[in-house]
Amino acid sequence: MNSKLKKILYPHQLECLNASLKEKRGIFILPTGSGKTYIQIAIGLDDILKKKDNNESGIYVVNVPRILLSYQILKEFFEMTNKFEVPCDYLIVHSGTSIDEDGLLNLYNENLPWRDIRVTTSTEEIKEEVEFSKKNKRPLIVIQTYHSAHLTKSVLNELNLPIDVKLNDECQYMVSEEFSNQIDDKSAIKQFHFTATAKNANVIGMNQKDKWGEKLYVMTPREAIDRGIIVPPRMIVSTSLEDFSEEDLRKSFSKIVYQDWINLKKLNNKVSNKLLIKTRGTDDMSNFIKSKEAKELIQQGVHIFVIGSNKRVDNWYNGEVYRRPEWLELLKSCGADDSKEVICLHFDILSEGIDVPGFGGVSFFNSPELDKFVQNYGRSARLHKQDRENLKKGLITTDNREDWVKPYSYVIVHEYNDINKSQSNTIYEMIENLREYGFVPERDITIEQVRGISENEEMEDLLDDDSKKVVKGKLIDDWLIKYELESEKTASLSNDRFDTTDEVVIEYFNELFGDEK
Repeated sequence: MNSKLKKILYPHQLECLNASLKEKRGIFILPTGSGKTYIQIAIGLDDILKKKDNNESGIYVVNVPRILLSYQILKEFFEMTNKFEVPCDYLIVHSGTSIDEDGLLNLYNENLPWRDIRVTTSTEEIKEEVEFSKKNKRPLIVIQTYHSAHLTKSVLNELNLPIDVKLNDECQYMVSEEFSNQIDDKSAIKQFHFTATAKNANVIGMNQKDKWGEKLYVMTPREAIDRGIIVPPRMIVSTSLEDFSEEDLRKSFSKIVYQDWINLKKLNNKVSNKLLIKTRGTDDMSNFIKSKEAKELIQQGVHIFVIGSNKRVDNWYNGEVYRRPEWLELLKSCGADDSKEVICLHFDILSEGIDVPGFGGVSFFNSPELDKFVQNYGRSARLHKQDRENLKKGLITTDNREDWVKPYSYVIVHEYNDINKSQSNTIYEMIENLREYGFVPERDITIEQVRGISENEEMEDLLDDDSKKVVKGKLIDDWLIKYELESEKTASLSNDRFDTTDEVVIEYFNELFGDEK
């Protein structure tokens, strides 16, 4: 193992790298927010550095589910290889847009040769890149979507070249009919799979050790919390004083988001707040963009980001539409800036591995499946940088969060969003499970019902049928909605069921909304 690489990894990341050196196949299961991307980069980079010492080079492939995620991983891999002064060639294989090379130039080591990075689905161009790297004895790092992975594979098969290390990010998507042929790739000398949420199934599920290999490293969410790698969840439950119709809730979506925001700011008052909204689809996002609440928040200095596959939403930021990579860079920049407040609405795109720092809370407007819940929660479970430093210095501990800048990820649940409480109860159950020792997020599925994720698939249209184009119903009065904050005792990972409300929070809500009418 490279000594310089060893020094920059956190202990759990180093444990994963060590595990990868002992096997050629296997699965790594770690919670969202624990730095799986850097583990993948470390595994690839360690092999690249060993080959460099022997004047050799190889081919390294990273598979991802989203075009947007490919740009992020490119930037992070590029930054590391330039820090270690390794001249590498890069190739992006999917149907997305060209690379914003200005962002890479800021990370570029001028002692290394520069080569433009192609984005292509042409097998001829892929072949040209492979042959160029082989001729010049430079490592080739291919970052591609699962949807386009067969293109690279066909070229390498034609040239009779192996993949030295293949890394499958968000590998739960491989448990599907479209992508199952990539699981047991004999052309890869080493192949490792990474996920926060395992999927089990007959024949091709992650429980099939002959195809996937053993679980080389498993970290449960509770273990990550106790080790100070992510923060625990604390629920804010929104309830109502009377019943609302579905049309009332849809028409009032923007008002509810606004109230979620006010609530989070009051409760999470040590930081500039950043809230991730898991919407029900394009309709929610489109209505919010047009709302007076969105305009008012922007006037207050809040940075509003909305993203969807549908052109009604696109990649929207404070009234303007951007190319998706630019949009992501703006979001990450605002997320990393402690002085900026952010609200970000999405349906599914930000679930898979998109690394945006700073989120302090996530608001759910539907009950997602286990993997989507864990991924969305994980977007807000990342430690604040000051807390990370204080943990290293021993100034704070995980069993006492009083002095933490960001002690919790606040999970906002809307009980009134379904009459029989099935959605909110599902979220309660998932949070309880997440807090348990030994709980590994995984679920059993039936393959016939599961599809992979294509590059251009529009997934946000749950509310977009013609009968719902005009939002009917009445606007909900503010005073009809009340919130309860989960008790400190329960959020601190006791086994007690959440059933109490902090006195200070009751006083705040009375002040905000007035006495109950």
